[in-house]
Amino acid sequence: MNVADAIADALTLLTNLGWPYDSAKRATECVCDRLTDVETRVQAWESLRRDFHLRAFLNLSSESWNGLLRVLLGNPEPEYAHTRSGRGVLFRLLREEPLPAMLEDADLVVAIVASAPRRPGQRRAS
Repeated sequence: MNVADAIADALTLLTNLGWPYDSAKRATECVCDRLTDVETRVQAWESLRRDFHLRAFLNLSSESWNGLLRVLLGNPEPEYAHTRSGRGVLFRLLREEPLPAMLEDADLVVAIVASAPRRPGQRRAS
């Protein structure tokens, strides 16, 4: 799978689980852009997590932004490095893990749904 296909599949996954397409697309593009500027996925994660201007530009809450970073890039903690949650959706797609398999990953599905931006007054699913 090439990078463009992985990004398209990531967008499909996000939008099918509650993310508005425009928000998911802009945020995913920003994540991918940052990945090209740094040496490691963890550096990208830390840089993006601290980029308050970018988060404000994307109009995402810290909960949605940090949740999306964890979904796309994986958990940055070293003890998760070789687990599904540590690898992130983009890496998993590039390693040709199919979307149906990701939809069977209950923890991933819950993380995507929980991080999806909400309209004002809309409550998060319990």
